[in-house]
Amino acid sequence: MGGLVQNGRVIDGQLGLYEAQAEACKADHDRAISCLDLEALLGFGLHIYRSIRKADDLWSEAVRTQAMPLRREDAEQLAHWYSWWIKPCDALLTEIKEFETEGYEVKEAAEFCDACLHVRSVLSIPLDRILGAANDTSAGKPMSEVRDALRRRLEATR
Repeated sequence: MGGLVQNGRVIDGQLGLYEAQAEACKADHDRAISCLDLEALLGFGLHIYRSIRKADDLWSEAVRTQAMPLRREDAEQLAHWYSWWIKPCDALLTEIKEFETEGYEVKEAAEFCDACLHVRSVLSIPLDRILGAANDTSAGKPMSEVRDALRRRLEATR
């Protein structure tokens, strides 16, 4: 029968394992909190995106129905908002991909990805082409139709 010190090696090993597991758990916990932070940021970003989209839709409808004239400064403001919104998207999309690769389900990730694609699509058409096409079309076409038609034409020439 050995002494306490000699038999303590088993307990020492168990304590080492216990400590390592606790540290791993803390790292997992910290990563999970980071994922929740990302989800909150995506939700905030989507809220802003929806606000911009709503402003765009209301403006487009007002122009379409001739309740408001087609003004360059209005189109520039929308383009500015979309351009500002898209700035952090690449970094956020990278974070989403990292979390999903690690097995996390990132809430609202799909909607955020769709929003990024939409904004890139909107910004891919030069403002002068949109305004020119809008002025050349008959009254009654929504700006979204004008953008879609221009996008199709641009894609066909590539």
